[in-house]
Amino acid sequence: IDKEVSTQLISGLIEGLVSEKRIQFRDKQGLVIDASNSSEAYGLFAKINIVEFKRVLSNLINNSVEAMGNKGNIDVILRSFDGDVQVIVRDDGIGIPKDVLSKLTERGVSFGKEKFEKSGSGLGLFHAKETVEKWGGNLKIESEEGRGTDLLMILPKQLAPEWFLPEIKLTEGCEIVILDDDSSIHQVWQARFDNIGIDTEFVHHFNSPEPLKDWVEKNRMVSQSHHSNNILYL
Repeated sequence: IDKEVSTQLISGLIEGLVSEKRIQFRDKQGLVIDASNSSEAYGLFAKINIVEFKRVLSNLINNSVEAMGNKGNIDVILRSFDGDVQVIVRDDGIGIPKDVLSKLTERGVSFGKEKFEKSGSGLGLFHAKETVEKWGGNLKIESEEGRGTDLLMILPKQLAPEWFLPEIKLTEGCEIVILDDDSSIHQVWQARFDNIGIDTEFVHHFNSPEPLKDWVEKNRMVSQSHHSNNILYL
């Protein structure tokens, strides 16, 4: 596995993974997995390895799911705090006793999983902490019995790369065209457009270049006759 680290936009990685987790645990009818970001979260970058980051975050979410069972709320929060990037996996489960809490990131220590189908080896949190520390960050656990648990992945914040666009301005009547072979990216974009009330007829999704080329050609003929070509390509 490629262990190389690079500066990455964290919000997109989180939203894509949360979408995957909703599908993975869709049989748990009473379980809600959500992602909520602070106002500045979209522009937060950290130096990570993408594959390992997704694995760590996936394991943190799995830990919350396994400790809660078939119902409850899990919220993945992205925020900037004290010069760092914080990714928080928050659940409203039973919480963890103080005497166990301080030992949970040690090898072989787990809590709460024995009640459910799988038993935990304790390696998930231990390896997550090791991985995050390799990137100059830290993994913390905050919990209160009866109120739930926060699993915090804390990473040094990086400056945004030159290619980063902090905002996209949409004009009235703009058509939006999205090209990506990753279905989770389409889900992320569509969710954002739904949130601001953009009509779905103005949003066009393509998974490969050929159908997009056909759409562009047809649209070019229409736009020439209507003297309009207000299109945003993503």
